[in-house]
Order: sequence, then structure tokens, then C-alpha cells
Amino acid sequence: DESIQVVGAIAMLEGLDYHHDEFMKLVIQLTPYYARILGGDTMNQVAEHKTNPFPTAVESKSLDALDHEAVAYLNRLGQLHSFAKAKALATRMPKARELVVFRNKHTAHRSIDAPKGDSRQEQEYQAMTVGFYRLTRSGFPSYQITVANKPCEFHMGRDHPIVMQEATDALFGLYP
Repeated sequence: DESIQVVGAIAMLEGLDYHHDEFMKLVIQLTPYYARILGGDTMNQVAEHKTNPFPTAVESKSLDALDHEAVAYLNRLGQLHSFAKAKALATRMPKARELVVFRNKHTAHRSIDAPKGDSRQEQEYQAMTVGFYRLTRSGFPSYQITVANKPCEFHMGRDHPIVMQEATDALFGLYP
């Protein structure tokens, strides 16, 4: 039974890597868009877009795809967190434990559709986490959710290596 759990956890890590890689490909595709909205310039930038902060039709599709990859990533992360709790490893994976709030309040189901103690205002903010509201941090997309008036940010570029390292360390802690 335990081997099935561990092999499944490895598949979850592979899924996290997959969604991270797809997300990063989209970020690279969106380099001209982020340069434009940040006031920078790129070699491929079209002159008439230099002052236009709105995405082109192609960029809009890529931005939507970013959100879909983020949701898929966070759902896989929720699976991993459930495995970690089942094996008493959750305390060894604080980044996953921190980010699982996105899954619990937005990606697995939205708190606005299945309330669990959040105020109506928080439910509305949480419902807009991915898709309605995306932050840009130095030309990189990130997401923010608020629970109990405390913000939590998901930044795939920064958080993925931490999640993977913590998860790998936790697995090796099970089987040195």
C-alpha cells in the first residue's frame, strides 16, 4: 500500500514540473507584453504597441493559458499536500502548506460556491484570485489570495523550486 502512495507522490512531483515548465514557456512568450506594460523595450516589439498596455489577441490567449497552468499546478500541489499529511510529512513542506490555501479557497472549489467561514468580501476576493486578478512582479505573473485578512502570494518562478526541494527532502526522509 505504501509503495502505491509513494509512486503516486512521485507522479505528483512530475505533474508539478510539467505545469511549471508549461507556465514558464508562456511567460517567455509573453516577454514583449511584460516589457511593454513595464515601459521597457524588446527586439520583437511592434512600434504601435509601445504605449499600449492591453494584450494583443495572441497575448490574451497566453495570459489565459497561464491561469489554467497555475490552477492545474495548485491542484497537483493539493494532492501532494494530502499525501504529505497522510504520511506525517506536512511539517517538512511549509511552502506547500502555505500555498495549499489557493487550492482550498479557489482551484479545487471556490469559497464563494462552498463557503467555510470566510466573510462574503473574502469569498469575492478569493473567487477573483486566478483569472480576474493577476499581479505582475518585475515582469513575472503571480497570484494573491487573502484569508483571514492575511495575503498569500503564489509566484511560480520563486515558489516551484522551494516546493520541489521540500518535497524531495520529505520523500528521502521517508526512505533514506
